[in-house]
Amino acid sequence: MLEEDFQRNLEVLKANYASKLKEKVQELFSIEEKLFNTDYGDEALKELYIAAHRISGSSGMHGYTEVSEKAGMLEELLYPIVKNFDRNPTIDKNQIYSLLCKLIRVIGKEF
Repeated sequence: MLEEDFQRNLEVLKANYASKLKEKVQELFSIEEKLFNTDYGDEALKELYIAAHRISGSSGMHGYTEVSEKAGMLEELLYPIVKNFDRNPTIDKNQIYSLLCKLIRVIGKEF
């Protein structure tokens, strides 16, 4: 009985988080637009790093392992960039775009 209640509660939490993932996709699209189509590159990279960090942690906690892994890969790529803006880091926008697309695609599979 207790185990069943626990499992049911976990499923409710996971379903609630899935609905929030839809919002995360919209946020990622918005950041992508800023990153690739405006002059807000540095600020957009910081926003993308923060979003990837949050998605990586929260999705893993809610059982979305693949989403967490893809977000973590993007976070790892962006970390040295956002921490070294003052040193003019090398930015490979193609690699960033590729990982961002993979993250959006894997989130899309969840709903």
